[in-house]
Amino acid sequence: MKKISLLFTFVCVLLLTSCNNDDNESTNNSQLIIGTWEFFQESETTDGSEQLEDYQHYSSCGRDNIEFFADGTFEDEYFEFSSSQCHNFNETGTLGH
Repeated sequence: MKKISLLFTFVCVLLLTSCNNDDNESTNNSQLIIGTWEFFQESETTDGSEQLEDYQHYSSCGRDNIEFFADGTFEDEYFEFSSSQCHNFNETGTLGH
């Protein structure tokens, strides 16, 4: 659930910051996010106040990340450590416009 709310927050921030009317029209904002991004902070909002915290990667596993593709899709990859093993999970989706 924490991963889904983190992804939802990230997508909301992305959509809100990419809708500025005074952007340079020669730059396609959707092209700016294409690539692989590692998580470095996460937020939690309590009583209208947002608190940012460093994102905790499991040091013996890979680094959680999200990759955005030119066709508007994404793949979220995250790792969990349990039973003395790293477990890799992937979720895919499409960004809405």
